[in-house]
Amino acid sequence: MRLIDWATNLTDCIDRLAARAMPERWSFYPDAPVPDYSILKSYLTNTFRRLTFEKKIRIAQDPDRSASSEEYAAFNTGLVDRRYSYIYALFKRNTRDPEIYWYLIDFVVPGEETTGKTMVRLFNPLPEKADYFHGQIRNILFDTSAGDLICDYPHIISDRSDRLPVEFLKENCSDDFLTVRGKHIDRIAPLPANDTRKKAWFSALSKNILDNPRVFNRLKSRIEDAVALAVQRAAWNYKAAVPMYYPPRNCVCFLLPLSLTSDDVVDLALVAEPLSSGSYQGHTILLPRHAYNNSRLIANPESDWLNARFLSHAGDEDDEEE
Repeated sequence: MRLIDWATNLTDCIDRLAARAMPERWSFYPDAPVPDYSILKSYLTNTFRRLTFEKKIRIAQDPDRSASSEEYAAFNTGLVDRRYSYIYALFKRNTRDPEIYWYLIDFVVPGEETTGKTMVRLFNPLPEKADYFHGQIRNILFDTSAGDLICDYPHIISDRSDRLPVEFLKENCSDDFLTVRGKHIDRIAPLPANDTRKKAWFSALSKNILDNPRVFNRLKSRIEDAVALAVQRAAWNYKAAVPMYYPPRNCVCFLLPLSLTSDDVVDLALVAEPLSSGSYQGHTILLPRHAYNNSRLIANPESDWLNARFLSHAGDEDDEEE
């Protein structure tokens, strides 16, 4: 279940969470007249998803008002305030909207203010934060000595063709090939990501790529070079491989920087999952902002390529992160 379907009043309290938490950049457009808190909203959504899987959403009835059956719920956001105290989301059964069971009271620090004291009175022990690593070092550091990184190139190249840089496609495909249904990519690329015409155009392009082995292999060869460079970069600086929570597989993966248009520019992030065999599987590619949102679930990324400051002028992107 999505957090917005599970509880209401989240939007009204999101600014208070941003103000209470350790100072951090929670939007790709921090100078906008009205902050959108897009990074923080994504963080909460997927943290809730992980906590639901781990069964760490706590529910309790008020023992002092058992006759009225007042019901509460809470979870650990994983964020801390300026004194490094964990911040919790405290909910109460919603009596205003029967379609959404819970109502967010506030984001609280246990023992502080009336809501924080209510939290302590109702929950003992307090809810645990999400666990992504399970004490395994291989979930924290990318092992560059594990062997070849095997990637799902048909998915990356065809199913995610809309995420490949236009400049990269134009360098490796003829103008005729990039003219689909009578329209060249230069006319399609500026359209919004969720435009149905753009989706249909790239769907047709994807089919053309799969049906043309020569084009497919040319694109694959270029991406393989970028993957090899990314692994070398991680071997030189372990922080280049950024751990992230990958919701579609409910696991910790690594983000590797892919430079397709220039060695000095990171265009995409490759999602690489550690396997039980010790090797890695490259599943898909993410746009930089999606990569940042997923990595922020685990920690504030400290990387020379994945940084919210660098992404503020990257342009609008599709909301789909998988």
